[in-house]
Amino acid sequence: MRLNGIAGPEQLAVLTGVLDDFCRSNAIASNSEERDNVGRLLVSLAERGWQKADDLKAMLTASRRSQPTGTTSTFCSASCPPVVFSTPTIGATSE
Repeated sequence: MRLNGIAGPEQLAVLTGVLDDFCRSNAIASNSEERDNVGRLLVSLAERGWQKADDLKAMLTASRRSQPTGTTSTFCSASCPPVVFSTPTIGATSE
């Protein structure tokens, strides 16, 4: 699902579904900056080649766990240290 700046209907459906599910299960308000930050992270992951909904959810969960303690937001803005994820090998499948 490499986006290259453009997402098709199927890609948008996956990203929207993951965003909605993740935010609902983590009590993230629909009109919050935190949700916007989760969405940005999702797009970033998709641009790096992450494709499957389960993989994207796992990456979001890993990012959430790696946030510094004492922050008011689970996903914070540029003031938080970046979480680095490796790019999946093109053509490799995850199970």
